Amino acid sequence: MAKIVTTLDEIRAQTEPQIVELPGFREGSIICVCLRTIDLTPRLMELQIGNPLLAEAQKLAKEGLSKDEIAGRLDGGTTAKEMLPLLDEIAKEALVEPTHAEITDIHPLTLAQKLKIFEYATGLGDLRPFRSE
Repeated sequence: MAKIVTTLDEIRAQTEPQIVELPGFREGSIICVCLRTIDLTPRLMELQIGNPLLAEAQKLAKEGLSKDEIAGRLDGGTTAKEMLPLLDEIAKEALVEPTHAEITDIHPLTLAQKLKIFEYATGLGDLRPFRSE
């Protein structure tokens, strides 16, 4: 079958935010939020974290490593002091509904929630929208 160029409408549809399950604030609970995918490049440049971190995380994810294994492997090259602000910035940009501010007015996001947002928003994890179209 011959390949055809993807239409702009099809590309636009792929960029629409999706409803995604995150770990809740209590053990065993979930919250559903609407997230968009984002481009990390501007955030990496602002925080002066080199692209090798992203490249290495993508490589490890493709090798099938879990997020904990990836975090462990990257531990030597990147400190929490560098990574935590990046996770917060990604969450602020990716959360569509409710917004980051609306959630954090009630309670700060947990690290597990930030990591799930990171996985979805960057495409580095296996988190999928829970509703089919």
